[in-house]
Amino acid sequence: MSVWAEVDLSVLNENVNHLKTLTIKEVFGVVKDNAYGHGDVEIAHALDVQVLCVFSIREAIRLREHGIETDILVFGFTDVSLIEENLHHNFIYTVASLDWFETLKSPIRLHIEINTGMNRIGLKDLSDIHTIVNSKHSVEGIYTHFGNPTNIEIGTQQINKFTELLSQIKHSFKWIHVGNAPVEIIKSNAYINAARFGLGMYGYRDGIKGLKPILSLYANLEFIDTAYPADTIGYDYTYEVTETLKYGTIPIGYSDGFDMRQALCPVFIAGKAQSILGKVCMNQTMLRVDEETEVGTKVELIGVKRSAQLIHETTGIMPYVLLTCLSPNLKRVYSK
Repeated sequence: MSVWAEVDLSVLNENVNHLKTLTIKEVFGVVKDNAYGHGDVEIAHALDVQVLCVFSIREAIRLREHGIETDILVFGFTDVSLIEENLHHNFIYTVASLDWFETLKSPIRLHIEINTGMNRIGLKDLSDIHTIVNSKHSVEGIYTHFGNPTNIEIGTQQINKFTELLSQIKHSFKWIHVGNAPVEIIKSNAYINAARFGLGMYGYRDGIKGLKPILSLYANLEFIDTAYPADTIGYDYTYEVTETLKYGTIPIGYSDGFDMRQALCPVFIAGKAQSILGKVCMNQTMLRVDEETEVGTKVELIGVKRSAQLIHETTGIMPYVLLTCLSPNLKRVYSK
């Protein structure tokens, strides 16, 4: 393999169990956007959860087609014609506006999203919610989403709005869940019985210690050469060579999700930091190597030395962006 990601499924489930222990709640498995770049089908098969969450019905159908029988909640607005075509899959849909709800035809399973301050999508009006829960549909859940996982002050304002609204709804929900909420708020509200952590399952969550990243990314050097003073390396002659140096090329670039900003952060070869030279190309990246380095040598692009946190600090690329932008075409190798 020339470029590959290693994904540790045992660590994935360690993270999930850690989150369950911390919150004393069920954890929904959010696998939208190719499981944040980790591979949706493989992650969904590995997770021991009661509900999986995706953004689109397309993602939900893909999971069913690959043998996933777990309940699947679709977060995004879904065209009614697609719902009608896929009734046999028994998906759960999010209702976030009365206008969308009134277009529904056949009875389906629903969760209501409440807007408590995120101001993205979601219902606020109590009368709209009463209309939905008293309809022909199976309204199984209700949830909200927080703007920050560590801001207790604003988070408390959000959960108070949610609690007040719930107290006025005469309906028995199977699931009452929250996303991106501070752990203290999840634990202290007994009526919440599930939480969505998104990237937390994969090892990244502000305010929670003990989580471990489950993905590492590597590439092998495919070409090595020598550059001399007055040479340049890369598009637009970006890197000007001032002294004789040895450089190598790895077969990954911005079309793979290896952003041009990655040039700001050194990569690691045999534990040693080596700088990227010139602009990251579409499919290839050049970097400095030691004299003894050979073709085939492994380069760490995400891992123990070149962590997502280091990349974020030096390039500004958030772990969310770094991971979700990894191309589905990149080879992923799974271990249990």
